[in-house]
Formats: sequence, C-alpha cells, structure tokens
Amino acid sequence: MVNKTIAVDCDLVLAASDTVWWDWMCRLAGTSHPKPSQRGANYNLSEYLKVALREQGRDPFDFWRGTTVYDFIEPVAGSIAAIRALKKTGFDIIVVTHVKGNSNKSKYQFIQRYFGEYIDGYIATKEKHYVACDYMIDDRNSNLNKFSRNTTCIQLETCYTQDESQLTSTKSLPNWEEIKRFILREECIIQT
Repeated sequence: MVNKTIAVDCDLVLAASDTVWWDWMCRLAGTSHPKPSQRGANYNLSEYLKVALREQGRDPFDFWRGTTVYDFIEPVAGSIAAIRALKKTGFDIIVVTHVKGNSNKSKYQFIQRYFGEYIDGYIATKEKHYVACDYMIDDRNSNLNKFSRNTTCIQLETCYTQDESQLTSTKSLPNWEEIKRFILREECIIQT
C-alpha cells in the first residue's frame, strides 16, 4: 500500500460546473446557444453572452456566489471510478479548491455526495500550492505552476484557454482513466 497524498481540484476536475454555469447564463440572457466546446474556447464562458447579460443587468459571476450552486452539478466523467480505485490502492485523497461567495457548503456537500467515502480532507483556499501533497490534479496551469518540484503536477485537459503556459514538468492528460493509469505506473503499481 502506498502512503502518498493526491490533491484534487473540484471545478472541471471533479465537478462538471461549466455546463451548469452556461445553462444558467443562457436562461438569464434568454437564449439557448450550445456551450462552446471546441479547443481554445474562452475559459470565461460569460464572454460569449456578455452583451445579452449586460442588457439584462446581470452579473454572470453571481452564479458562483449562490448557496446552492453545486446542488445541480454532476461529476466529471470517470472521476468517481478513478478516485475510488486510487483510494483503494492506498492513497490519501484530499480536495483542494477555491471557493467564491457563499458556495462553500454546497461544494462540500457535492464532494460528500459523490466522493465522500474516498476523500480524506477538504481544503478551501485560493493558494493551493501551500498544501503538501505528492500529486496535484487541476485544470489550470496558473495553479499547477506554483507547486514545488516535489509535487507531481497533472493537468486534466479541458477545451478552455489558459492564462499561463504550462511548465514542462506538468503531465497533461485527457481524462480520469489516463490520470489513474499514470499515477499507478508512477508508483509501480501497474506496468505499462
């Protein structure tokens, strides 16, 4: 059994929060456009609807300040199975996430609802790099780039733009199955 810690971001890594945010903004804007999903889509989805939202006098970031935000969000495909497998292998798994407004309780309840028995801790902080861990899984280069060389950084790829270039030491992977395989190979638990 391994004695290592995997830290995992929540939004776009465990929680498919972009879809619910997009649907919420479309309702406010009175439109029904499909969510941008092509590579290079703007990370700030509100940019696509800013004119209509401005006309309605609505702040698209109010969504993230709500107390029930994560009550309607589904897990990212493959995340539950991968987290379960990594936990059963002996890893300690913690969620390290940034929280806006009043959504912390809702986010924590989301984690408990879908991942509760596999999660050893929950840390809400914007400064994720202060958390000691052996692996960090996040979707944003700006978060991963701050970690020391002692942490193996894994980026779960999304279609969205980044605000920083990726460091060469970060491993970019397309889905949770690949993340699970990479970590297990790194720990010599499975062969290639």
